[in-house]
Amino acid sequence: MEQRPEGTDALPREESESPPAPPVVISRRTWATWVFFFACIGIFVGINLEDGDKKYTWAVLERFGFFPATVIWEGAWWGAVTSAFVHINLIHAFFNLYWLWNLGRLMEDEIGSWRFLVFYLGAAIVSSTAQLAVSDQTGIGASGAVYALFGFMWRTRLVYPKFQSIMVPQTIKTFFIWLVACFVLTAADMMKIANGAHVAGLIYGAVVAECFVIRRPRIPYAVGATALAALSLVPLWWAPWSNTWQGVKAQGALNAGKEEVAIVRLSIIIERDPKNAWAYRTRGRLYQEMGESEKAAADFQRAQELSASAKEKE
Repeated sequence: MEQRPEGTDALPREESESPPAPPVVISRRTWATWVFFFACIGIFVGINLEDGDKKYTWAVLERFGFFPATVIWEGAWWGAVTSAFVHINLIHAFFNLYWLWNLGRLMEDEIGSWRFLVFYLGAAIVSSTAQLAVSDQTGIGASGAVYALFGFMWRTRLVYPKFQSIMVPQTIKTFFIWLVACFVLTAADMMKIANGAHVAGLIYGAVVAECFVIRRPRIPYAVGATALAALSLVPLWWAPWSNTWQGVKAQGALNAGKEEVAIVRLSIIIERDPKNAWAYRTRGRLYQEMGESEKAAADFQRAQELSASAKEKE
């Protein structure tokens, strides 16, 4: 991030002591925000031009950059970035793009386009990997990155006076109230919201602000922030707490002819989720190939019982 403006080493202790916010004037070409904004619009239009319900199939969503966790863990790591540009619902797209436009252009104007580009892509990755870690999916849309913009501008509003024009109490309350409301809506099973992405984005933005702008000396804080960001990449390749990840690794071991490794992975899944018919069935086939007929028969029987039970509930 760029140097703190001259004369801001001793920041006002209270927000009320800060000078009145000057009129907002965008003084440079905010091309990065334009690119992100119109990328989201283009993808939204492309998805919704698909015929009927086809727009909601994985074949279409993957083509536009939103991948299931299994595909990401099989190697499509770039899905952590591209998913932040994918929207399906008009209301979801409208509010995300509204805040991206209003926060993004102002922030880019203050810190510079290339710094903003790096910040935004980092926010997309961190928010997506956090959501992947807690829910076996990256989440969809720009809201995690938008919360990162908010987090950064909220923490640096006394450093960059222009931010005070939008970081007013009403805006700050809106973001925090919506953050809490999303948890309530998710818990009530009224909406499926990527709360992990929201929280991770907010933390990312605030941490970057603290370590690269507010704290002095900056170097040790910057190193810590960079290490934390690197750590956030771990769920892209290693997530042993996830049954979906264990399943991907079990299938990979199976394809590589490592039957014993696959059995270990499948057994972990079964221990955590005793109603996973796929894991029983797959392990049963492996036991059968290894000559463990009794174990194979037991797994096949259990898989059949679970499948029958699932059909009765449909």
